[in-house]
Amino acid sequence: DERWLQVARVMIHLGACTNATAADGRSCLLYTLEQADQGRSGFRPLLAALLDKLGDDVDHWERPMVLHEDQTAECPICMETLWTSTPTAFVKFRSEGGREGAP
Repeated sequence: DERWLQVARVMIHLGACTNATAADGRSCLLYTLEQADQGRSGFRPLLAALLDKLGDDVDHWERPMVLHEDQTAECPICMETLWTSTPTAFVKFRSEGGREGAP
């Protein structure tokens, strides 16, 4: 029912979490993307609303690896520009003395 899609769009604009999961554990964003790709009516505007709000509800203390869209040039932890140094939060040090990227 397209009326539920309108309700979902309104809830997103009011601040609903955009990276929630459904009862079966699937990503609501991924489901919406699949439905929009299949051409189901009403899912394109809902997908646009989800993508527009994506990242707004990220807690940067809990997930420091996610950067704000308008601040992609600096590390959210040390505030150094990313192109001048390697952010150590993303690097694992090995006992042999080398380094590797953190997963």
